Amino acid sequence: MNAVKLILILGVLASFQAFAKDLDLRCIASHNSQVVLDRNVKLLSGSRGIFFGKASGLDLFLTHSGDSTVELQALNIYEPSRSYATALVAAEGSFIELSIWKREFLMEVRCTSF
Repeated sequence: MNAVKLILILGVLASFQAFAKDLDLRCIASHNSQVVLDRNVKLLSGSRGIFFGKASGLDLFLTHSGDSTVELQALNIYEPSRSYATALVAAEGSFIELSIWKREFLMEVRCTSF
């Protein structure tokens, strides 16, 4: 009976681990419709605040909560401001996108799973 319980517990734990998968993302940032950053990022499950580039004075970060939730953050240290986007990124082709519009520019960042 104890062996059955152990196998059941191991099976449940393994199923949780199956949902926590790393993501391969292609991140493209554009400033006023011109590409200023094009980078592939391997985002490990459970990683937080991973810096992946700088574009138009913004530091860009990704967080992967461990399920399919991904957060994209743009930080401007000279104007104390942060912008966030959150999305479910699981299947190939799914994406997260953040747009920042100011008088001076339009900044768009999209990270697509591949």
